Amino acid sequence: MIGSRNPSAPHPCTAHRCTACCHDTTLGLLDEDIRRLLDLGHDRFWVAGEPGAIRLRTTGGRCVFLGPAGCTVYYDRPDGCLLYPAVYFVEEDEVGFDTFCPWSAEFAITPGLSLRVLRGIWLEDRQILLRRALGRRHGGPVGGR
Repeated sequence: MIGSRNPSAPHPCTAHRCTACCHDTTLGLLDEDIRRLLDLGHDRFWVAGEPGAIRLRTTGGRCVFLGPAGCTVYYDRPDGCLLYPAVYFVEEDEVGFDTFCPWSAEFAITPGLSLRVLRGIWLEDRQILLRRALGRRHGGPVGGR
C-alpha cells in the first residue's frame, strides 16, 4: 500500500525489488524527514538545493540510502519516497503516477494519497520560504540541529 510505513503492507516496489526511483533523484526533504533520520543516527544524507531547499544526497547517481539489498531506511524513508510514484502534475493540476515508475499501474490514487502529496508540496514550499526569510539558504531543518 502506498504511503504506509507498515512492514506487512503490500507494496509493488518491494514485491518487484525495484529501485528505479533511487537513481538520479533530486528529492526534496521536509524538516520532519531530516529530524527523523538524524534521530536515527544518520548524517550527511542531505545537500543544499536551490536557495532554501534541502535535497536528498546522491553518490554516483544513487541515493545514499540505497544498499545492495535495497533501501537501508525503508521504514523510515522520507515522505517523498514513501508517496512515490504519486506526484503532482502542474499543468493538469492533479495528482497522478510518474510514468518513470515501471510498476505505476499497480498503484491506486485515493483522496487521502492526493492530500498527502499536496501537503508535502505545501510544507516543502513553506519551509524553503522560511529558510530564505531567516537567511538560512543552505541549513538544516528550520527547527534546529
